[in-house]
Amino acid sequence: MERRTRSRRARPRGFTLIELLVVIAIIAVLIGLLLPAVQKVREAAARMACANNLKQIGIALHNYHGTYRVLPPGGISQYTPNTVITSSNSGLSFQVLILPHVEQDNLSVLFDRTKDHRSAPNVNLAVMRVPIYFCPSANFDRIDPVVDTSEVSSTGEAHHTVHYIGNAGPKNGTVYQMDFTGGGNGGLAKQGVLFRDSHIRLTDIIDGTSNTFLVCEMSYDSDKTGFRSWIRGCNSDGGNPACAGTRNVTFALNSTPYNGSSGFNDVSFGSMHTG
Repeated sequence: MERRTRSRRARPRGFTLIELLVVIAIIAVLIGLLLPAVQKVREAAARMACANNLKQIGIALHNYHGTYRVLPPGGISQYTPNTVITSSNSGLSFQVLILPHVEQDNLSVLFDRTKDHRSAPNVNLAVMRVPIYFCPSANFDRIDPVVDTSEVSSTGEAHHTVHYIGNAGPKNGTVYQMDFTGGGNGGLAKQGVLFRDSHIRLTDIIDGTSNTFLVCEMSYDSDKTGFRSWIRGCNSDGGNPACAGTRNVTFALNSTPYNGSSGFNDVSFGSMHTG
């Protein structure tokens, strides 16, 4: 007679403490290897988006030129040769003037170009954020909106800033032409493409458009005091003029942020992009 035996069921076996620690360590190593790769991909995407913003702004400026046969002024300080804005205020920036060419027609028509940036309706429109004027790699919470207490709407809302600034021209003693010399803000260059009350045609760029900066990024400085309202152009101050939407090419990239008191027009271009 055959003897039958009852099969014994195997007990489920769990992880031991050592095995669990090894698994956790392996996962931690994999995450450590993965994070830099993810950050690198994210920064590459941000850099590409930023470059595309600059490209679109460049196209907009060329379209403006195609319409008016001249590039817009880097910043307005006078409406006509004989009508200047009060020296304590500034006219509008080139970023406002090219709004129709960056698909912002509805916002553009709300501005009054015969008034300064602190007068209605302009002062209340600066709280509108135009995405193409911002670099994705910039630390928005530290440099946007602007900290200047005078640049707020009638209801107290702070103005937004801009990360793409016009090239007013090189500055080096008496070698290059200047619109204004001296003053605590560093004076105003005028041998670039976008400067105070400029009206430059593409044919005026004697070095060629392929060899001349049109617009550059300025988003590396984490101090808000160096940033101004995106609608603010230039003022007509006879002793110390400043332009918010343009800069002199004076210092190397990422080298000279605003010190809070002087040299505002000489703040160097730069970004948060690696390399």
